[in-house]
Amino acid sequence: MTYSTVRQVRRRILCYFPYEFQSVHQLSDGEAEVRETFALQFLARMAVNEAWSWNILWSDEAHFFLNCQLNTHNCIWPIENPHAIHQVFLHPAKVTVWDGFTAKLVIRPYFLTVDSNRVCNLLRYSKRTPG
Repeated sequence: MTYSTVRQVRRRILCYFPYEFQSVHQLSDGEAEVRETFALQFLARMAVNEAWSWNILWSDEAHFFLNCQLNTHNCIWPIENPHAIHQVFLHPAKVTVWDGFTAKLVIRPYFLTVDSNRVCNLLRYSKRTPG
């Protein structure tokens, strides 16, 4: 039996559909309120000046995890959506690709490898530099 036939049977006859886990960070106490406050402040600034957001450097990043983290693509097939989440560590070992843009400028991608030692060194050297 071909893969496509099996997939059609799962979907059309058995009514099973692929759902993905949603990876979320564990939020500490008070973090939800901080996020809501930021969103409300952003909307308030937009109400005053619609062009305000054009001055923001928007950025995005993709993480490539080094600890063989769970691949969530179509990994569960229940009849109903379980709204499953999978909690992950906040700071796993990873390589990050970062990119940014404004209304007039696109910044090329940067490949970043950050671990606790690099953060400690950065903090140590930043205290030595007169600012």
